Amino acid sequence: MRSFNNVANNNNRTLDLALSNLENVEVIRELLPLVSEDIHHPAIIIDIVNRKVKKEKQKSNTYYYNFRKANFLMLYQELQAIDWEFLQVYRNVNDLVSKFYDIVYEIFDRYVSPKISTASKYPCWFTKDIISKLKVKVCYHKQSRVNTMNSTPFYQEFARLRRKIKKCIRIAYKSFIINSENNINSNSSELWNFI
Repeated sequence: MRSFNNVANNNNRTLDLALSNLENVEVIRELLPLVSEDIHHPAIIIDIVNRKVKKEKQKSNTYYYNFRKANFLMLYQELQAIDWEFLQVYRNVNDLVSKFYDIVYEIFDRYVSPKISTASKYPCWFTKDIISKLKVKVCYHKQSRVNTMNSTPFYQEFARLRRKIKKCIRIAYKSFIINSENNINSNSSELWNFI
């Protein structure tokens, strides 16, 4: 592992580290930082070139424990019955933590129901109202295509909903951008919702 940052501050020193065990890392000075810059810590851009071909991102279901449906009595009894003295045998903290989690997750698997979390197919700025209107719009569009004899009222409602939804999406997107820009100083993790 080595440092790649050669960007010096006002005192001609490098205080910020950019450590990596990869060879294709480039660190350059950011000329237009997102937040006000500290003179001792100049804004930098870290570019890691990945030569591997990216596979298309697939939506995967995530499993998590649903503690609302857990058997807490058995869970507590099982955790209480464990003699944790055997953990003192481990000299490596990583092995110790790994064994600890193996035991805890094994007990969770027995007494806590798993639940599947599916990724949303809508952008994060879509509200529940927009999503429900989209579903209604799809129904009207299907009806206008199925009922060819009397499709005009269905198509007119579909077109009205489409205009309304486009306006709602524009407003929600602008609101999301404004909130992200305003919160970037206080909550920088908001930025990653947009990227």
